[in-house]
Amino acid sequence: MDVNFRTLDLNLLRVFDEVMSERNLTRAAHNLSITQPAVSNALRRLREVLGDELVRRAGAGVEPTPRALALWPTVREALQQLQHTSSMRRSQTTPSCWPWRMPRPRS
Repeated sequence: MDVNFRTLDLNLLRVFDEVMSERNLTRAAHNLSITQPAVSNALRRLREVLGDELVRRAGAGVEPTPRALALWPTVREALQQLQHTSSMRRSQTTPSCWPWRMPRPRS
């Protein structure tokens, strides 16, 4: 299945990462400061995009599918790289530190 990454909501990947880490929707919701139904909705949307169940209920939590286990390291690394890039940009104090400049809009 081809995924359109131009329209993929990156927040879905944050939810996926937290659910994979906690193996529990309620704890993941608490850690993300959102409700458990919001986590369930995000997982439903990601399932639709990826065409996989991703996690199944298991006891008091969830158990990842083989596809989820295969995707998780890549998702986690990508999120960490985005966080690192974001923190680097915040530490820069002047626009002259940026490697590029936006062109001025034409009148």
